[in-house]
Amino acid sequence: MHKIVVVLTLAALAGGGTPLATAQQALDKRGVRIQIYFCRGDPHGSRRAGNLEVLAAPALRMQNKQSASVFYGQTVSLPIVGGGLREADIGVEIEVVPRLVADGKVLLEMAVGHSFVNIRNEGTSLIESRRWMVAWHGRLGEKCRIRLPGDGPEAYWMEVIVEEARR
Repeated sequence: MHKIVVVLTLAALAGGGTPLATAQQALDKRGVRIQIYFCRGDPHGSRRAGNLEVLAAPALRMQNKQSASVFYGQTVSLPIVGGGLREADIGVEIEVVPRLVADGKVLLEMAVGHSFVNIRNEGTSLIESRRWMVAWHGRLGEKCRIRLPGDGPEAYWMEVIVEEARR
């Protein structure tokens, strides 16, 4: 640990920056791997029991403070009033920005969206969308479950693991 501090201090003096600024620059160059499971159902359930559904499970690799987004879904055709069809994209969209902090912790900022077709009793269908903004602060390698607020009978939640990417 002391060797790293000495190297950073010498690099800071050579470049004219402060040791703290140089340490932050070293963090900025580090990569992370983020595994996200976006789920619907009982957080204590299982897929085998049929009370848990994984809607998306992206594994993202990016640099510290870099934004990444992913969309898992499909295009559907819906009838419109007066005849004809309208195409719409439905699915799960996740945008994430990791921010590493010096003591092995990470701040993860996420925007999560879920859109789906809701078929009404009268035979009409409508696209419903939900969007959540989530911030999580934890340790690298730690598994976290985040329950997403909602007003319906189905629970939405995410399981997230952030690790330092090895080269």
